[in-house]
Amino acid sequence: MDIDFISVLTPFHDRLGPMGAVFVASFLQSITGFGLMLTASPLMMIFYDAKLTVQILIYIGFFSNFIQSIMLWRTAKYDLIFFLTLGAVCGQPFGFILFNYVTANHLKIIISVILLCFLVVNHFSHLNFSQRPRNAFITGLFSGIMATSVSMAGPALIIYFANAQLSRVELRSTCVLYFFLAQSCSMAIFCFSGGTNMMAAGKEFSYMLPGLFAGLFLGQIAFKYTSVKFFRFLLSAMLYFICFQSLYTALIK
Repeated sequence: MDIDFISVLTPFHDRLGPMGAVFVASFLQSITGFGLMLTASPLMMIFYDAKLTVQILIYIGFFSNFIQSIMLWRTAKYDLIFFLTLGAVCGQPFGFILFNYVTANHLKIIISVILLCFLVVNHFSHLNFSQRPRNAFITGLFSGIMATSVSMAGPALIIYFANAQLSRVELRSTCVLYFFLAQSCSMAIFCFSGGTNMMAAGKEFSYMLPGLFAGLFLGQIAFKYTSVKFFRFLLSAMLYFICFQSLYTALIK
């Protein structure tokens, strides 16, 4: 049976832009333990509708964090993960309600504003939250709401861990394992709720896999040799630009 390689490769060629966005995001995630959704959300909205972007990112977040969890679970802080996940489970239904009742263009604006607020707070604030069950639960609650509404569970978590007394390895593994559990719950809510086109999102996600695997693999190698400070600076600079660009394109419609 003859195989037309051109027809096989054409869908991937047509999606090189979003595939590149996933590569950059997963590379940063592999190094720092976060940044996947923060980087991928505004980049993917250049190529997809905002609501479809959220659903694609749920798949990407789930599989990315699942792969990393297999490698990093030994060094995670499970007491923190438990209360963070408990809060996320309580918050996610509210986020899903928001997702259903907000238009795609408004969702794009909300995502951009949340990112800008997070970047400003993270840049100028030196907040120091104690690692208590109550604080972890509240952080998880806000993280859960954002996970299902805009597919970004990270901002609340990063602010909470900004000055945490955790090693670099513990921070990365704790974030990754929590994100895997949170994304698992998000995927279950979207898949069993009805009214969302997770099949179409899953099809688009399948084309992102080469970029996802390449980013995770190269990021894992670079983790030992790369300055995380430099990549955090690069991530912030890129996100500022993308957020302003996304707000501009959304507001002029």
